[in-house]
Parts: sequence; C-alpha cells; structure tokens
Amino acid sequence: MSTLQNSPQSVETPPPKPAITPEGSIGLYWLIGFVLLLLSSAAFTAIASDVAGNESIVRFDMAIENAIHGSVSPTLVQGMFMASIAGSQLLIVLVVLLGIFFAVRHRGRDLVLLVVAIGGEELVNVLIKNAFDRARPVFSDPITLATGFSFPSGHAMASMVFYGLIAYFLMRHSKPLLERVLIVLTTALIVTIIGFSRIYLGVHYPSDVLGGYCAGLAWLVFTITGLGLYHHWRLRRHQRHQTVPDVPIRP
Repeated sequence: MSTLQNSPQSVETPPPKPAITPEGSIGLYWLIGFVLLLLSSAAFTAIASDVAGNESIVRFDMAIENAIHGSVSPTLVQGMFMASIAGSQLLIVLVVLLGIFFAVRHRGRDLVLLVVAIGGEELVNVLIKNAFDRARPVFSDPITLATGFSFPSGHAMASMVFYGLIAYFLMRHSKPLLERVLIVLTTALIVTIIGFSRIYLGVHYPSDVLGGYCAGLAWLVFTITGLGLYHHWRLRRHQRHQTVPDVPIRP
C-alpha cells in the first residue's frame, strides 16, 4: 500500500519595503513629506514677500551681484556656462533618457512621477514668473543675456526637482546610512553649483535662485508624497476588495 505524503507549500515572504516609500511606513512617509512641504513653502513665501515688497533682500541681491560681476574670471565663466547647461539642455536630455528607460523597463509609476514632476515644475515656474514679473539684473557690460522674467530661477527650480527626484529614486533602493548621506550631499552639490552659475553669469539675483530652490523642493515633495499616497490608497482599496468573501446566492 502506497502512502501519500503531502509536501508543505512554500510561502514566499515579500522583502521588507524601505521606510521612505509609502508601502514601507505610510505614517512616516506622510510626516516627512508634510514637514518638508511646510518648511519649503514657508521659506518660499518669506523670500517672495520680500521680493514683492522691495525689502532688504533686494539690497542684498544688488550687493552680491555687483561684487561678483566686478571680479569675474574668464576661466571660471566657462565653467559656469557648463554648469548652467546641466540645469537646462543636459537636464532635458537626461529627462528624455530616463523616461525611455522607465518605459522600456515597464516602470509605469516612476514614469508618471517623472512626467508630473518635471512637467508640473515647468508650468508652476511660468505661473510664478508671470505673477511676480521681476526684471533680470542689468549691467553695462553683461557676461551673457537671458530672456524672460527673473523670479524664481528656472534653472534652480528645475535642477532641484530633477536631481532631487534622481536622489529619491536612488535612496529608495539604498539601505546603508552612509550611502544615503552621500546621495544627498552629491545632489546638493550639483544643485548648488547650477544655481550659483546663474548668479555668477549675472542673469539671476541670489533671491531668484533661493526662491527657485524652495519652490522646486515644495513641488518635488508635493508630487512624490501626493502620488505615493494615491498609489497607497489604490493598493489598500484593491486589497480590501480581494478579501471580501463571496456570498453564495441562494435559489
């Protein structure tokens, strides 16, 4: 007589999600996003109110611009032009390449996040520029010329959103604390150099760059947190529908 043995079914345990994703800890995710959004929005509001009211920050702008413009280095100017490209033409190329990568790898959520973050940033920047209608710095011997309004800096805002988004993607799959710190420091250095290049070239005031940073961070956090919470809500809703037992229909 043969004996039938039932082999236990192996249950795969899903790996733990990092805490900075909505799947890992929704409370911590929401709290960090809310605090960053609040701080960046408050900082932008303070800078914008000073710019609109022609307060002390405007005098600070002129002092910094005149000091830098009076002692420019031809060699450093070339470097600043290259840094400025990293916040415009190069950034556009990187956005397209990253979008293609997400599409090929079927990472739809990341692709949507990229499109909303970058596309929304461009729209928000244009709206704010037209609302404040601030003229760019004027010099008798300008290094270069730029068109459009000055506040906030589009390069600063775009670099904060894009390179900040890259840092988010990298940190989402990074666990060591040192590795995350290096990602944040590298991103901050890149964004700072791009913003400073716009001041050095004389096409933006320091407050334009600071305002662009704050507005960019606020929009980045709003986009990441908002889409993250939306996907979390959809996931929970799908799980609830799956756990609802079928009720038999009696004749």
